[in-house]
Parts: sequence; structure tokens; C-alpha cells
Amino acid sequence: MIPRGDRRRAPLRAHRRGAFRGIRRIQPVAIISASGGILPGGWGGGGRTVPYKSLSEDALHIARWEGVRECIIAQREGVLECELRGGMDVSYGESMDGTNEGMDAVPVPSTHVSGILTDMIPRQLHHILYTSGTTGMPKGVVHDTGGYATASKWSMSKSYDCEPGDVYFAASDIGWAVGHSFTAYGPLLHGCTVVLYEGKPVGTPDAGAYWRLVEEHGVNVLFSAPTAFRAMRQADPEGLLMKKYDLSKLRAVFVAGERSDPSTLHWIEDILSGQKIPAIDHWWQTELGFPGAGK
Repeated sequence: MIPRGDRRRAPLRAHRRGAFRGIRRIQPVAIISASGGILPGGWGGGGRTVPYKSLSEDALHIARWEGVRECIIAQREGVLECELRGGMDVSYGESMDGTNEGMDAVPVPSTHVSGILTDMIPRQLHHILYTSGTTGMPKGVVHDTGGYATASKWSMSKSYDCEPGDVYFAASDIGWAVGHSFTAYGPLLHGCTVVLYEGKPVGTPDAGAYWRLVEEHGVNVLFSAPTAFRAMRQADPEGLLMKKYDLSKLRAVFVAGERSDPSTLHWIEDILSGQKIPAIDHWWQTELGFPGAGK
């Protein structure tokens, strides 16, 4: 969980890291991360973020093709590890050494943050997000700061019917467009609390993982890909595990990220019918960065 009132520490640490290593507004920075809460620091610090779906050599090659000079690599030991190459690759842990001084005991005041972080002009590059489409060759989609922030915040109320103070759970890799727009930025810009989840929808320990998180954190809106619900359907076709949890605060379930076959959408609608919670299929693209259409 990243509560709205206590989300300043990680971006400030990331900004300090940029200041320590000499990152400036015009210098591209690739932040390659499987998931986590580190990306917002790239925005406030003036660096450019280039997120990827997974940590891989392909991603590093792509970063080099785009003129990136340094990669901060966040990886868990023994999981998706890749070779760190001298002169370019820096581990996230190493890069953050010394940035937490004086920040562990108390929340960081907003006045302190605003006095350190760099203002971003609306048309300044915010991030480059890669998508391959049907070609298999990822291409960088550029989003500027003002348009991206405006669209992300607008979508929270107009597409997802969220209000400031709501709890929003987008079960997505933070390097995807969904995770980037509606975990790292959109909900926080709108004043919502974000749920970050690193794990599968099944086997952790069972197909009730999402519903457990909904109850534990009082989630109001849930967003995931159809593949996740297909896996849940296969493991728990009657939705019995869902019935163990209190979903009274959940108002809607959204699916996107790939084509949603009608049977999967109908299954979600059926198991939620007793709760009177709508299942909403909607469409958007990495190129857009926010929803384009929905039923």
C-alpha cells in the first residue's frame, strides 16, 4: 500500500540519488523494474524514465539503442537476474546508498519536498514507454509531463469513477502502461491510495488472493487483465473462494490489457452478481497511456 499522505519518501530518495550521481533534466535515465514504488522519483527529479515489462538483456539492448547512458537495475536475488555491465548498469540498492539519512523516523513534510524537487514544465518529456505491437520490435512511445498527468488524473474520475480518498488496485506490472499510468501516477495524482501487488492471482496461496487484498485494504476499484481472471476461473470455477471475503467496499472490476473473451467477462459478472458489482471491459493502448473506450 502507498497511502496518499505518506508517499513522499521514495520519490525524495530517488531524487537525492539523482542529485548524488549528477543526473540532470536533459539526461535520459532508464529505470528497469519488475515492480515496486520507485518510478515517481524519476518524474520529480527531472530525469527520463524508460520502464520495461521485465528485467532482461533485450531491455538493456533497447535502452542502448535509445541513447541511454545508465541503467538503474532493480532485481531480486535469484529472480530474473542479469549481468550488470560496468560503466552503465547500477543496482538499485547501490544507487540508493546514503539517500535515506534522516528519513526513517518521520514522514517527509511537503514543504521539504517541494523545496528540493524540480518543477516540470507541461511539454517536458516525462517518460518513454515501450510497446512492440505486432512487430516484435519494441518502439518507444513518448509521453510529455502535462498531457500525461492531465489524462491520468482525468481518467481516474471519468473512466473509473474514483474520488480522492478511494483505494485503487491495478494488478499490473508497473512497467506496463496500466501499471505505469494507474499504479505509479494516476491514482496518486487524484488523491487515491494505491495497492501494489507483486504476485500471481492464483497459488499465493490460492485463487482468492485478489479478493483477500480487496477485503484487507478496503479496495474500491479493482483492475486486472483477463488472463488473471481466466486463471482464477480455472482454479475456482464457482467463485467459492471469493465468498470468504468481505467485498462490501468494492464498487467495480475493470478488465483490459488484452482481448477479453466473452465467457471470461460473463464469469466475472456471474460470480459478482450477488454483490451487485459490475465487471467492465474497456480498451486502451500503450500509445494512448489512458483508456480510450469502454462498455
